[in-house]
Amino acid sequence: MAQLVYETTAPDFADRALKAMRKHDILCYRVGQGYSNRAWQFATPGSALSENQIYIYVERDADYAAPSRILIELGAVVDKPIPRWVFVALVALAALVSIWLAVELNK
Repeated sequence: MAQLVYETTAPDFADRALKAMRKHDILCYRVGQGYSNRAWQFATPGSALSENQIYIYVERDADYAAPSRILIELGAVVDKPIPRWVFVALVALAALVSIWLAVELNK
């Protein structure tokens, strides 16, 4: 079954990515057209400035890891997880606000 490996609105990047993957004998394809300056010709009124996503898929599950490395080498945007300290800070802040509200309401 095909696996989604990347989404982009840049047709040039998608084409480079597919070319690089095929060079490594990875069966892949894309769905979608991406952003185009000519979008206004085909869009419905009010949606001319919207972006159209391009989805890049690989055919074989075994090929899933290699495309990720290729995409990163080509400059793909990588989602970074939110650091744990941010969650701890938010919980601490929420606790402090709760304590402050409790004190203020009991005056």
